[in-house]
Amino acid sequence: MNAVYTSPVTANGDVRSVARVAWPLVVSMLSYTVNSVIDILFVSSLGMDAVGAVGLAMTAGFAITCFGIGLLNGIKVLTAQAVGAGDDTRVSRLLEHGLVVALALGLVTMLLRFVSSPLLAFMSGEAEVGALAASYFETRLLGVVPLFIGAASFAWLEGQGDTRASMRVLVVANVLNVLLDVVLIFGLGPIPELGVQGAAAASALTHTFQGVVGLLLVARRRRKMPTPITRPEAAMAKEVLHVGLPMGVQWSLEVMSFALFATFISHAGKAHIAAHTIAVRLVSLSFLPGHALGEAACILVGQAVGAGNPALARRAVRSATRLAVGVMGALGLVFLLAGGPILGLFKPSAAVLALATQLLVIAAAFQVIDAIAITRAGALNGTGQTRRVMRVNVLSAWLIQAPGGWLAAIGLGLGAPGAWAVLTLHLAIVAALLGRMWSRTSRTW
Repeated sequence: MNAVYTSPVTANGDVRSVARVAWPLVVSMLSYTVNSVIDILFVSSLGMDAVGAVGLAMTAGFAITCFGIGLLNGIKVLTAQAVGAGDDTRVSRLLEHGLVVALALGLVTMLLRFVSSPLLAFMSGEAEVGALAASYFETRLLGVVPLFIGAASFAWLEGQGDTRASMRVLVVANVLNVLLDVVLIFGLGPIPELGVQGAAAASALTHTFQGVVGLLLVARRRRKMPTPITRPEAAMAKEVLHVGLPMGVQWSLEVMSFALFATFISHAGKAHIAAHTIAVRLVSLSFLPGHALGEAACILVGQAVGAGNPALARRAVRSATRLAVGVMGALGLVFLLAGGPILGLFKPSAAVLALATQLLVIAAAFQVIDAIAITRAGALNGTGQTRRVMRVNVLSAWLIQAPGGWLAAIGLGLGAPGAWAVLTLHLAIVAALLGRMWSRTSRTW
């Protein structure tokens, strides 16, 4: 068979091998995170009500759209395994199924914008904040179809080991988003000042750019494929759903749980939800690079599965874990030692600053725990055990994180710091269970 698709995986699975796959994903995640922080910085000039509204709307948006993105991640797992097996024809066919699923999911998801007002009114606890959040959410969701098309395109490329293409597109897209934020939030020339809705419009336009460019990239590579374009097959569609559906369910239910978690914090007061929103944006500077390393573990383990090389998978996971612990642990120290000056950039009130400082101290404590949980989840997903990963994460999120957040924030009156202590417990449980599952898999595979 003529190999069109090449893998960057080397034979030893060392730190350098993992870093080669992971660093573009880290850059992609960091650019996305920095962009989210900049969004909040721009919005903070509109007041703390706007900060709280955008934070809630972002969380709700993730809850609704991440099901499709998680499901499309199944394309990455299956493509990685096909690359490891040297099956170019199967790699080719997986693209068609990914794009069809992306289009269908995007069109259905757009309909959900009509339920946003009552949902965000419930989440906010404040009528004014809820109205602002609904305005942001409904506008941003206009870009969901190209968002999913881009996600499917990049998942397919990343499964082949090409993580640089998505990195380049996301970096350019995020620069574009910053420019659009300035113009649409504050107005320029004939363009009026749109405020919170302008921030949402900037995101929707950026998602459109990502989808169009992602489609052009995969179309160019598709021309080199050994297999002609044909109609999607039911058997392969079922396989995509078998692997991707648990990830979609997991991502969606986890984000819904976190949205409920944020709702409980919002009912503790405006200062608590504002502090939570700012702290989440900053902690994502650590989480998303860790998530990128988890995705790298997923890709490398998937390719090792296809190649029938368990030793390579084990070495790659060890390397990914070392990198994730190093990166997330270092950023945890930054939160601990320099949290105050960083928080000052958001111009918080004294109450918000005091609460957000406590949250960053808690975040510094759970960085290493989270690194282990993320890399083990990625490794298990790479083997195709997406349902087992889903059960652990979803059950802990809904049995520990959500009810525990209510108890700590509202029942015990501890607000956001109490809720974040429960979040730490949730992460520790997930890390322990997934670590045990990977240990058993790696010994018996």
